[in-house]
Amino acid sequence: MKLCYIFTGQGTQKQGMLKTIIDRYSCVKEVFEVASEYAKIDVKKMCMDGSNEELKRTINTQIAVTAMNMSFYKILQEDGARPDICLGHSLGQLSAAAASGVYCLEDLFKIVIKRAQLMDSSIDNGVLCSIIGTGIDVVKNVCGKINCSGENISIALHNAKNQIVIGGKEEYIDEFSKEIKKHQRVILKQLNVSNAFHTPLMRFMESDFAIYLKKIQFNELRVPMLLNCYGDYAKDSEDVINDLIAQCCHTVKWYECLRRLGSEEGVIAVEVGYGETMSKMLRNVNKNILCFPTSKYDSYSKVLEYINNN
Repeated sequence: MKLCYIFTGQGTQKQGMLKTIIDRYSCVKEVFEVASEYAKIDVKKMCMDGSNEELKRTINTQIAVTAMNMSFYKILQEDGARPDICLGHSLGQLSAAAASGVYCLEDLFKIVIKRAQLMDSSIDNGVLCSIIGTGIDVVKNVCGKINCSGENISIALHNAKNQIVIGGKEEYIDEFSKEIKKHQRVILKQLNVSNAFHTPLMRFMESDFAIYLKKIQFNELRVPMLLNCYGDYAKDSEDVINDLIAQCCHTVKWYECLRRLGSEEGVIAVEVGYGETMSKMLRNVNKNILCFPTSKYDSYSKVLEYINNN
């Protein structure tokens, strides 16, 4: 059996989510102390009592989600679980890199905070829009018709075969919506985020983020890691660095990552973080891989059973 840790990303935050693991707080106390030290806010209070509006702010979301991810990771560690493969969705990739041994907990939060600050500083805001019901080639073609350079609208995330997120300036998203509905029956939904992440509109942050990462001590991988923008395994820590930078303004190839994971034999997946969004995505791509959300008590018990029996 290979145990795969899948770390959650932005959008999985929820008011009161820390209550899920408050009985294990002594195990995860260090995570919240480190997060609070570098963020200069009470991250424990935010994850316990913060309002939905507070948690939706990009700077808060990224810190809170990462704190919950690493809390569940610490609990798994304490219960004797060790990953054989790591990956993370968008923001979750930063947690996956820490779990793979690329950098320490302190550096993880430094990177997350810098990333969030840069993302939150754009003056050229865009939007993200989810499209369900058509494939990647159709979406690429429509984006190309509207803006062939890809600067004002592009694919931000390819989550599943027929679930794609585009991002760009709002007027181009509106034009895309009108154009695709002429030819396809699709469901479109604008996402509740502050900008068009993973698109060229975020290129302004790429250089500063790359410079900042050079200040961080990166170690060699201890656990194999699948990369968002590469869609395959990292060969070394340099690959991880390059993918973290690429993630700023290039497509997250999540569908390719999950398909690559599906090519492995004997994989059991664990969703490390709050909620079950990643579990649902994996089931959409490959129903043969069992995926257990750690924030669900019954599901977590099954994870431990698998570990103890294999």
